[in-house]
Amino acid sequence: MRHPRSHFPGVHHIVNHSPDISVKIPETFGKYLSSLREFTVHPSQFLRSSTLMTWGSLFRNEVLSKDAVLKAMVPEFLRISMDNVVKVGFPSKNDSPSCEYSRIDCDSDEDFNNFFTTFKATLGDVIRAACRLDPTSGFRMADEWLQYQLSSAVDPGPNCCM
Repeated sequence: MRHPRSHFPGVHHIVNHSPDISVKIPETFGKYLSSLREFTVHPSQFLRSSTLMTWGSLFRNEVLSKDAVLKAMVPEFLRISMDNVVKVGFPSKNDSPSCEYSRIDCDSDEDFNNFFTTFKATLGDVIRAACRLDPTSGFRMADEWLQYQLSSAVDPGPNCCM
């Protein structure tokens, strides 16, 4: 029987272990992470959010967080997160591939807004866990983001009186 918190077969026996038992990470762990990554970049905000609990569990896991394959995924996860944290995909719009999925997943823009607020908070928690695992990548991504923000033109908006 699978552990109730395990959404993926095979992961429950890795995550729930006794300190006295030697744990071997499956040879297919890299393929598993690649599959998880694909769902994380999917245009559906719902599918993206569905991956966050798993990423967080992996980044916080005592055994798996030491694995070189997972550590190598941290910069990629952070880069993906930089895109995922941008609010796009309102059901009433057509300016993103996410819009089509949002019309299926959400009843209205207000529903999407509420969903995205929760998604963004959860994403922030998982980003913190990833940065604890690889602080250098976290600082590098923050530096890139700040450099981009400082070099981008500022749009004063339609209400600006210059």
